[in-house]
Amino acid sequence: EGRSCARLSLVQGSAMPMGSTKFYLDQWTEWPNRQMGLWVYPESAYVGNTSPETAFGIEIFDDVHRLWYLFSDQTERAWQDGQDAFRLLSAPLNQWSYQVIDIAADYDRFDWTPPPPKTIIEGYRSPTKPMINFRLFVATTSQQAGTFGGCFGSIIQHLP
Repeated sequence: EGRSCARLSLVQGSAMPMGSTKFYLDQWTEWPNRQMGLWVYPESAYVGNTSPETAFGIEIFDDVHRLWYLFSDQTERAWQDGQDAFRLLSAPLNQWSYQVIDIAADYDRFDWTPPPPKTIIEGYRSPTKPMINFRLFVATTSQQAGTFGGCFGSIIQHLP
């Protein structure tokens, strides 16, 4: 389609040792008080029950909680495991789909409070803002040979 994207891929050989292999891009950013939309192109299916074995998605971390948005060609579902929560969002494999995430609503869903404000340095200013780590990732614990990952297109914060 000619869409610009960030492609994240893990290529695993057949003799890989047991363990976790992951690749990610992340950025600390201000707490989003609105929905976000993004284009995703997952190339490998989610594998796992309560703990991901192979996953492509977004991880939100606030120094206490981890919220995972996982994109795959499966039925949507959500679950919690201690301080981690997961949302599996239905996204067809090997094609672009537009997904909407609402981090604040999902914090409410899992009965979490938003992160406390942090003092950050912006040039000559030091404002205090609630912050999250926003991470695009692909990960696998599989010992099977293969390529895991996908593409992330534009990420848009929706206006109220």
